[in-house]
Amino acid sequence: MQDLTVSLYKHLTGQKEPEAGETYELQNDQCTYRTDKDLQETLAQIEDAQTLDEMSIDIKPLKPLHDLYLLGVDLDETLIQRATEANPFPNNIEFLTADIMDISKCDVCLDQFLSRVQKRIFDITFCFSVTMWIHLNHGDDGLQQFLQRVVQRTQFLIIEPQPWKCYRSAMRRMRKLKCKEFTQFRTLKWKDDVEEQIDVFLRTVCHMTLVQTLGQTGWERKVLLYKRN
Repeated sequence: MQDLTVSLYKHLTGQKEPEAGETYELQNDQCTYRTDKDLQETLAQIEDAQTLDEMSIDIKPLKPLHDLYLLGVDLDETLIQRATEANPFPNNIEFLTADIMDISKCDVCLDQFLSRVQKRIFDITFCFSVTMWIHLNHGDDGLQQFLQRVVQRTQFLIIEPQPWKCYRSAMRRMRKLKCKEFTQFRTLKWKDDVEEQIDVFLRTVCHMTLVQTLGQTGWERKVLLYKRN
C-alpha cells in the first residue's frame, strides 16, 4: 500500500486523504490519544496482515461520530492554540497544553478526559517526534518512565522513535545558536542504538507486541505499531 504511514495516520485522525499529486507531512512534536469503537476493526486488520502488501484498509475521511474522541497534547501553548482555532470537530477533538512529564498535573487532565468519554484507557496513542526531547531533558530514566506511563493508558501505540542522528543534529543546532547544552546528554546510555533500546523496552518491560512497521515519515524515521498484551 502506497504511503501507508500517512494514510493510516489520516484515517485514524479523521482527516481528508490526499488527492492524486498531493502530499502530507505528519505534524511534529505531538502526543495524540484516541478513543473509538470502529478503530478496533482497523487495527485488527493490520494485526492479521502478514505483510504490508496484504493491507486493504478502506481509507475514507471520517465523519464526526458520537463515540469518536481525540485528545492532542503538546507542551507548546502556541501550537495548541493554533490547533484549537483550526479544529473542525470541537465536539470530538480536544487539544491540551501540558507537560507529559509533569505526572500529577498531566494525569489529572488525562483522567478527566477519559471520564468524560466513559473510557478506562485510550484505544490508541500516537507519539510523533517526542522521544528525543524527553530523552535529552529527562535522561534514560525519564524516557523509560514516559514509555511505561503511555503504555499503561493505551491499548495500541503508534510511535516514531527518533534515531541517534537526530540527537547529533539537535546538539549541533544548540552549539550553533550558542545555547546551553542539554544537561542529560552526556549521561545517556541509550545512544547509537536508541531505536532498538526503545523497541526492546516496549516489548520486554512494557509487555507490548510489535504488530507492524508502518513505513517511514518524511524524515525517514520508522513508524511502529504496538499492541498491549
